[in-house]
Amino acid sequence: MPFAPRLLGLTLWAATHAVEVVAQNTSNLCSVEGLSGFLTQDDGAQVLMANNVGNNGTFGEAGNVAYPKYATHLPSLCVATVNITSSPTSSYTFGIFLPDKWNKRFLAVGNGGFSGGINWYDMGTGVKYGFATISTSTGHNSTSQDMSWALNNPETKADWAGRSLHGSTVLAKKIVEGYYGNAANKSYYSGCSTGGRQGVKSAQAHPEDFDGILAGAPAWKSTSQQLWQLKVGAINLPEDGPGYLPTSMFEVISDEVLRQCDGSDGVADGVIMDPKRCNFRPERLLCTSSSTNLSACLTAPQVATLKQLYLPLIQLDANVHNLTYVYPNFGLGSEIQMPSSFGSNNQPSLYGTDYAKNYLFDDLNWDWTASFNYSTFVEAARLNPGNVNADNFNLSEFRGRGGKLISYHGYADGLIPTDVSRMLYDETWMAMAEQGVNLDEFYRLFFVPGMQHCSGSVYDAPWYFGGSGHASNLETNGQHDFPVPGLDDTQHDALLALVAWVEGGSGVNELVATKYTNDTVRNGILRQRPICKYPGYATWDGKGDVDAASSWSCRPSQIRRMLQDEDMPVDDAPEDEGQGAPRQTYNFAPGYHGVVYRADVPDRGAGHRRDHAPKSQNQPPAEASMGQSHTEGDSVKYKMQSMQWGLIPFWTKRDPGYSQLSKTINCRDDSLSTPGGMWATMKAGKRCIVVAQGFYEWLKNGKEKLPHFVKRKDGQLMCFAGLWDCVKYEDSDEKRYTYTIITTDSNKQLKFLHDRMPVILDPGSREIKTWLDPKRHEWSKELQDLLKPFSGELECYPVTKDVGKVGNNSPSFIIPVASKENKSNIANFFANASAKQKPQASKIEPTVAVKVEPEQSQEGESQPVPEVIAKAADDAESREKTGVKREAPAADEDDEPPQKIQSKGPTTKSRQSRISATSNDSKSPVKAKDGTQKITKFFANSA
Repeated sequence: MPFAPRLLGLTLWAATHAVEVVAQNTSNLCSVEGLSGFLTQDDGAQVLMANNVGNNGTFGEAGNVAYPKYATHLPSLCVATVNITSSPTSSYTFGIFLPDKWNKRFLAVGNGGFSGGINWYDMGTGVKYGFATISTSTGHNSTSQDMSWALNNPETKADWAGRSLHGSTVLAKKIVEGYYGNAANKSYYSGCSTGGRQGVKSAQAHPEDFDGILAGAPAWKSTSQQLWQLKVGAINLPEDGPGYLPTSMFEVISDEVLRQCDGSDGVADGVIMDPKRCNFRPERLLCTSSSTNLSACLTAPQVATLKQLYLPLIQLDANVHNLTYVYPNFGLGSEIQMPSSFGSNNQPSLYGTDYAKNYLFDDLNWDWTASFNYSTFVEAARLNPGNVNADNFNLSEFRGRGGKLISYHGYADGLIPTDVSRMLYDETWMAMAEQGVNLDEFYRLFFVPGMQHCSGSVYDAPWYFGGSGHASNLETNGQHDFPVPGLDDTQHDALLALVAWVEGGSGVNELVATKYTNDTVRNGILRQRPICKYPGYATWDGKGDVDAASSWSCRPSQIRRMLQDEDMPVDDAPEDEGQGAPRQTYNFAPGYHGVVYRADVPDRGAGHRRDHAPKSQNQPPAEASMGQSHTEGDSVKYKMQSMQWGLIPFWTKRDPGYSQLSKTINCRDDSLSTPGGMWATMKAGKRCIVVAQGFYEWLKNGKEKLPHFVKRKDGQLMCFAGLWDCVKYEDSDEKRYTYTIITTDSNKQLKFLHDRMPVILDPGSREIKTWLDPKRHEWSKELQDLLKPFSGELECYPVTKDVGKVGNNSPSFIIPVASKENKSNIANFFANASAKQKPQASKIEPTVAVKVEPEQSQEGESQPVPEVIAKAADDAESREKTGVKREAPAADEDDEPPQKIQSKGPTTKSRQSRISATSNDSKSPVKAKDGTQKITKFFANSA
């Protein structure tokens, strides 16, 4: 395929080379004595070596077991090593390349795994860009899985965890300034895996070290990452057991995943663009009586093992109704690399066992078969040796200095689950949202379809975009110039994109990944494809060359994409970035802002003028037009919009407060069948769809209320029928959009749970088009008939009681837990698969999870979740949702809506025990078991 470089990118790269400083008196400066002059006694450092390397030279260190490959085809430069004493019992070394032609920038490159040694090879890539480049040894000399150096050495652990990178960076900058006579204008970092963690940790703990950070697959939750690898390795043991999956079988599994998932993006090309869109069925791999090739199918025990590998790591407490989300699971598409997380010789991975023995507990006798359980994770987080975890999510200082962070993660990563990066991003997003900060200002995340751990791919997925270590794969096959000619621009090289962003350019919204034939540059480009800023997604245009990046484009956030994929056009939507962007949340309550899908019709009726109030219960209020309809001829425009849950009619004069808002979270279907009433104007022209992935409902069992999660069995979006309105209060020009969810009688499947359920319409159906049709100004039997119990299949199972605690938000909320009602949905990672272990792999019993005290229990209060429409953190409406007791205000004597809306509510405590997303304090004629309901997995606002 022909490839044409983009002139804009080439122009920018030329600009980064525009300033070149030639080191003066190189023969004197590039020496131990010369470089030592830039350090002081207080630095506690010693220059060990300094030499010149000629153009096209080579450099490396014999005995460097972590990075034995030498940096080759180097430009002319000065190389040095410096040792720093970090404590009376520890020290570390860093290497530095000082190029003769310098771009006035500083770059540090990261390390991998538990490796100890200077990463000369990746330094060789950085210096070819013109950076003064360094790498730290982290304080020891070892391979990636060798942790013997850590045993009873807390200071060396601290060096590896982060102290060595910071200390090396500080002193290296002094050497750079002394050597060139000028300090670097900007400082950058690039690393992946452990290197990704090092970069994120730097932004959190030492925000002054780097202006721009490129962090791939960051192992930021290291204490859990290593124990997770121990656990997944144990699942696939013993090796002679009936459920054991040999390495060769993972290619068979991978092929089946492709068969089931590859076509979800419309193109069968070996690349799964979004694994979460696939509903993979491992049972299809089962051997049957007619199977002739038993090496190409799985036995029932093997299928059970595979299912466990796809489960997230969770913990149930002794009551089996509280659950802790510990760590994510392998993603679909990572099967080829999964065995890298397993061990050998009937033992799990050394990343887990040796970590526990040498790094965590300093006990070589620690036996995973006897001692490993959930408490190991709790203890690891408490000990956190060396302060290794990068879990301070407040990046205010880094942002305040103008810092920028680009992170990326391959969807086919079989060493660090992809959702680890999603967790980090979401945690940081929430921490910054509390301060009213738009995370998109300085932090962008990219998921790379088909890319494995840090680099490389199977099935020819494009993976090269200038990430950490990407040069290693290409240089092995004869490429020595970096950035790669033709890809030396901000569109194809993430490091250059980061430089441009830091130094005044616009934020990075997409990059183009490249796959060379056989990963060899001289063989030419096989295919290219854009990778999109999270939560964006690349889609094919349906007609162009699937191997050309120009045939693909980045589409918006998940919810918009899912709607459009279901033939629900979205002509207008919130921005995919900023505080208004859709985000996923797992806990949703009245007053939260959720995603509403509706026809783009005027906000008619909004206003506070007295003549807008209804004259009587049976006479609908007059309507006042607030804008023009966005319908053109027979064409209807549709929009996604952020609205607050709990409908406030347009005639309301003042903010009714939380207690009044919670009364109108639902509208009974039978209340719409009669003329007039408070819903008259809404049902005539303000009908909408409320988008969710599921909802919660509480089953009352004696004094206990057991939360259940309900979702569609086919995995499609829940589309609830709803009504919306727009109000402007007196003395305010701000419009406030709110909505209510319509409920009907429960279907047979949910009768045991509650007597009411939301009206659920099929995505993209004729019923939805009818419901939203703006030309249907009169309520009709056809519209009323749409409001009926759902006839499709639903999945319903008990979940953790933590969903009833305001302020909690965790993916564990929708994971099944054990109960008498539903024993088949147990998903406890610590209580499964262990029965198949031999005696040496004894059963791992769950322990009691750490109890998190709720800010406020709201077992009866509603709650949507999937993607969140975020508002500014200082929004008073958003703040009201926190766990503070709210007393219902007195009724406003001047308000003129129907009496039902004006009635004074009880105190918050008593109200919350009765709030339901299905009943609004009313009773159905025939009552089933008691229960209250929450809507969850909404696309909503958690700000």
